[in-house]
Amino acid sequence: MKKYLIALAAATMCVASFAQPMRPPPPPGPHMERPHARPHHRKHKVWVPAHRDHRGRYVRGHYVWR
Repeated sequence: MKKYLIALAAATMCVASFAQPMRPPPPPGPHMERPHARPHHRKHKVWVPAHRDHRGRYVRGHYVWR
């Protein structure tokens, strides 16, 4: 008898969970932008001419990944 009551309770809980009203989806906006909608930015090497760093030291021209 207990097995029938447990099965009945489980079935009731399952039906009750589907009976709850579903929330409407959030309004579309900029936060809903799909990731593949934007072009993918791949890093590539860029030449940086000679310059002084933030400590004032001279840095020769070089490539950096940007």
